[in-house]
Amino acid sequence: MKRKILLMGKSGTGKTSMRSLIFSSYRSEDTQRLGSTIEVEHSHVRFPGNLVLNLWDCGGQKSYMESYMNSQRSQVFSAVAALIYVVDVVSTDEEAGDGREWETDLRYFRDCVSALQSHSPDAEVFCLLHKMDLIEPSRRQSIYRSRVADLRRKTREVLQEHASSPQARDMIHLQCFATSIWDATLYKAWSSIVHAIVPDVERFDEHLEQLGELCSAAEVILFEKATFLVMSHYSCLTDEAPAGTHAPDVHMVQAQSTQDSEEALLDGLSKSMLPNTSDTPPAPAGLLASDRFERVSELVKQFKIRCLESQYQVKALELRTPTFLAYMDTLTSSTYILIVVLDPRIPRAGRLAPLWGALVRAPSVRHAHFDSNAFVQRLEKAGITRQQADVLVTALSDVINESAENIARGLVRRDEAERLNYTQKVDFAKLKSEIQLLERSDFVLMKSENERLMADVEKLKQRLREEIARTTAGVRLDLNLEKGRIRDESSVHALKIKEVDTRIESEIAGVRTSIQSAKFNVLQYLVGVATGAGALLLAYLRMFR
Repeated sequence: MKRKILLMGKSGTGKTSMRSLIFSSYRSEDTQRLGSTIEVEHSHVRFPGNLVLNLWDCGGQKSYMESYMNSQRSQVFSAVAALIYVVDVVSTDEEAGDGREWETDLRYFRDCVSALQSHSPDAEVFCLLHKMDLIEPSRRQSIYRSRVADLRRKTREVLQEHASSPQARDMIHLQCFATSIWDATLYKAWSSIVHAIVPDVERFDEHLEQLGELCSAAEVILFEKATFLVMSHYSCLTDEAPAGTHAPDVHMVQAQSTQDSEEALLDGLSKSMLPNTSDTPPAPAGLLASDRFERVSELVKQFKIRCLESQYQVKALELRTPTFLAYMDTLTSSTYILIVVLDPRIPRAGRLAPLWGALVRAPSVRHAHFDSNAFVQRLEKAGITRQQADVLVTALSDVINESAENIARGLVRRDEAERLNYTQKVDFAKLKSEIQLLERSDFVLMKSENERLMADVEKLKQRLREEIARTTAGVRLDLNLEKGRIRDESSVHALKIKEVDTRIESEIAGVRTSIQSAKFNVLQYLVGVATGAGALLLAYLRMFR
């Protein structure tokens, strides 16, 4: 049976780091070499009960998120069992960063929940407020309460938006956790997620209770072998804050609800995240930390990684103190079991460890690769004596064992394979980080080269503009000078023309004067001639009368 799990959130929130820490046996410091996720990375993890978690680690870059909500919406959000949305509380902190980042996260979260309502309405939703260790301890509780209230409000908006849909639900399971890769809070969150996803987990609780009563154990814890997440546990002790005491609907967000309880807003915030103040009353004697199982998960996981680096394989672990005995051993091929006994009468010789080992491991190891007793009986029926049959079976068993040993010599031991796998993963992570560093450096070089070229182009443009301006100014100056010269010549020509006109006018006036004087002279001459002629005529007439 497969369960599809979506791991989503913006880029840089720590999704791949927590996945590598939980499912790939990375150390916290090794995750710093991991790069950004490209599109979607798939991984399959087997859990007890024939359960396979199909984990989709979705890249959080803006282009990818838009693609998930549009073109790949049906493919990504169909048949989903759970959505794990990761928020970087540092980048969304209004005092330390930009408050708009939180609004963007809320919008992405709302889009994811809305898509789930359309394609996988039965999916459960988990939100991890990650990197909480980087927030000032005195502000963690207020920030966590505010963020959870906003997330629950957005979830209610989605429920109200899809209320008219025929397949819509009137409530959504939303559980939030404050996490960090540097403490056990991440194991606490993922253990709760796995506990909610694994089917029929109540049967594990019943069997562990029976085993605890059989062994007179105070606590029995079942761990998944690869991840060391807590699958189930039995305890007859008292926690400082007992788990499982919440109201059944504390994680359910209903469309009609208008106010969230304080328990719902602060659930998932571990007490280890809160500051220790003088006003905080000390825990009563005899009460145990509620996250002790997850702390054991973290410690044993780190111990296992150190053993793999030293080429050792962890098979069983016994821890003895004056007040308790803890024994951990393999239960099945995919689980470990931890038994804690507080009985002061525990023998110090460690006689219970072999008994528990035989109890939790598979019963009766067979030394032969076949049913030797049935084979002897069949040989006796065929007429062979018991002694001869024993000799034949022993010889055959020895031959088979030698053959199996010869074959086993050519095989790789599981611890070596795991160590090689771990080193390969670390080397691959180093190679990936180096490639990404090279890509980043090449990109930085290309960017700087491009900026340099752009600067040179701008300089050339500036020089060209200056040259054009200088040339234009020179041409304009030459034109102005030419205009001035032409204007001067025109004025000179105009003056000369005016002088010529004046001279012509004066000449014309002189000619006109000469003509007038000539006319006057002619008139005088004609008058004189006429007068003389008249006088002569009168004289002639007088003479001859």
